[in-house]
Amino acid sequence: MEILVAAAVVVIALSDDEATKKLAKDDLIQCEGRVAEANGQGNYRIHLNNGVEVNGRLCGRMKRFKIRILVGDRVTIGLSPYDLTHGLITHRH
Repeated sequence: MEILVAAAVVVIALSDDEATKKLAKDDLIQCEGRVAEANGQGNYRIHLNNGVEVNGRLCGRMKRFKIRILVGDRVTIGLSPYDLTHGLITHRH
């Protein structure tokens, strides 16, 4: 019971701005890597330069301008701090 009460106090102590803050596109972690596999419909498997393998999707601007990504291309991917296994492909080099 004490844990629930402590959590309620923390939520009440936060201001409206802090409680409703959303993640902006600028808050993504930028990494570079190579496309290892194309899974279709804008989904790719990417090997990052640090050896980690993540899933990536094309960002909206790349879809809009029909920028094509092939296996072996160097790309910049933005990873969310909440889930480091998925990201948005933001740039093709």
